[in-house]
Amino acid sequence: MKRTSLALLIISALLLPEVAQASKKPAPEHQIYGIRYGGGTLPYAESNLWIGVSVGTPSTSFYVSDKLRHHDPKANAVATYMQKNINKVQTFSIPSNSIKSITLSQDKHHRVGSGIALSVVSLGAGIPVMFTKSTKDYIELTWDDNGKKGAAEFQADKKDYRGLLTALSGASGVPVTAAVDTQGKK
Repeated sequence: MKRTSLALLIISALLLPEVAQASKKPAPEHQIYGIRYGGGTLPYAESNLWIGVSVGTPSTSFYVSDKLRHHDPKANAVATYMQKNINKVQTFSIPSNSIKSITLSQDKHHRVGSGIALSVVSLGAGIPVMFTKSTKDYIELTWDDNGKKGAAEFQADKKDYRGLLTALSGASGVPVTAAVDTQGKK
């Protein structure tokens, strides 16, 4: 027991400088989230296009690039691309305090198609897959910027949607409301 405690103490003493060094990394100037635009009144954007969003206290900015029109990258790749090419993208900004509502909705469905496809390869393997669920998180925003009303709906990455909701709610002062999903459950 004493040897284990001593070993843990030595390991933690060796790792402590690395942990302290990692916490001193500077935060990025603009946290950009990669999102899939679903529709709304954003200029330069079309539905099913990956765009970037940056949330701050003075303004919320949406970044659109023609380079991503025919690609299907991951959300973190979109964010990295937007940060590197911030001067080459089209930007639309709204004041964060003009946001009137933030709504989170989820679409849950069974993976029947994937299960059937897997059943062709292996008969028993597709059945458990059919009973698993896939969840997509959608965020809807509405705003009123001195009479210029607008709305946007987008799908956030499952790793980023909570951080994005927290940033939007904190910058605008508007609480997030949860909508009923497509199956009628909250």
